[in-house]
Amino acid sequence: MNILMISLDKALVGGKSLGDAVERHKKYGAFVNHLDIIAPTSRKDNLPVFKMAENISGYPSNSFFKIFFIFDAIRIARKIIKKNKPDIIVCQEPFITGLTGWIIKRISGAKLQVNFHGDFWGNKNWLKENKLNFLFLLISKFIVPRADAVRVVSQGIKEKVMRTGIDQGKIYVIPTPVDLKKFEYKDQKKVDEIKQSVDNKKIILYVGRLSKEKNLGMLINAFELVSNSLENCVLMIVGDGIEREKLQAQVLK
Repeated sequence: MNILMISLDKALVGGKSLGDAVERHKKYGAFVNHLDIIAPTSRKDNLPVFKMAENISGYPSNSFFKIFFIFDAIRIARKIIKKNKPDIIVCQEPFITGLTGWIIKRISGAKLQVNFHGDFWGNKNWLKENKLNFLFLLISKFIVPRADAVRVVSQGIKEKVMRTGIDQGKIYVIPTPVDLKKFEYKDQKKVDEIKQSVDNKKIILYVGRLSKEKNLGMLINAFELVSNSLENCVLMIVGDGIEREKLQAQVLK
């Protein structure tokens, strides 16, 4: 089986990695003949094809402008189709990657799987975050009914999608996998040092990349609202990413 993935994660095409995405996709590749991944990058990045394994390749779009990604991805996909004709196209979200995947589906005849990594449908708060989200919602309403399978990360999101008339038989609840073995061992000395650094207060802990979609600004604002009544508590944020300086400035303010 050959898989063509339309992703948003630059790490999968040779960009900076802030998590275990590359490691996870190497494991995914063990179950297929070929896994080809296309993700948006800018012309300034000028990244080459990224070989994760013998049968796993990441193709950066190296687009002049973000809006050109769809056209660049289709161009790259045509080359991939000639080499490793995909059986399934997997899209990271039902918006731009979903639209790109649907066009490639029409070209290649492959099946289309669309992923929901967040709660978008029936979410007024999400629509308020960005004016473009209304356009993205319309795109998703067009793409999802035309997908052969829809993967969601929770039962609640599945029920929302089902209420719009999407056949429940093609909706699958598959959370992002976690390797629990990584959490079996703890360095008690390091734990004690961290606790002592905050005077043994209770810790609300965030661990992850510092990116816009994580909405850490809301977490910081929420903690500010309740911090006066939680004097024996601290918020600890662990990670790195493009939002780091912005979040540090927010904390200082």
